[in-house]
Amino acid sequence: MYLFSLAGCRPYQLSDVNDTNVFDWGKLIVQNITITCDTEYLNLLIINDSHDSFSIGTVFQMEQKEKSEWVVLSYKTDAKFILSSRYVLQESTSVFEADLRLLEKSLKPGEYRIVIPADGIDGKFYLVAHFAVT
Repeated sequence: MYLFSLAGCRPYQLSDVNDTNVFDWGKLIVQNITITCDTEYLNLLIINDSHDSFSIGTVFQMEQKEKSEWVVLSYKTDAKFILSSRYVLQESTSVFEADLRLLEKSLKPGEYRIVIPADGIDGKFYLVAHFAVT
């Protein structure tokens, strides 16, 4: 499904993340005190309250709420990620740093969420944290 902007006729990808595929045995917490248009990194804390480990990579998806829909933001065409993964052990915490400079455009004031794909014993799921840019 795509949402089209009439001004630029550019398709925007709507998020496929919903309540049925979000990790609910722990939390993803944004640790930045304030987030502005000039913020370059999001510092996140992953809390795994489950009895199972899971793996995460370095890739994240940034989404902005437009009306009632979550729209996926684009990366710069030359954005590069180091493809690696690591485990978040059961009943533990881990940190994740999201480089916002990789996004095609700077964040503007509004409502956002960051989505981190993960793989666990029951398959793929997402870690999600909501935040506002002021």
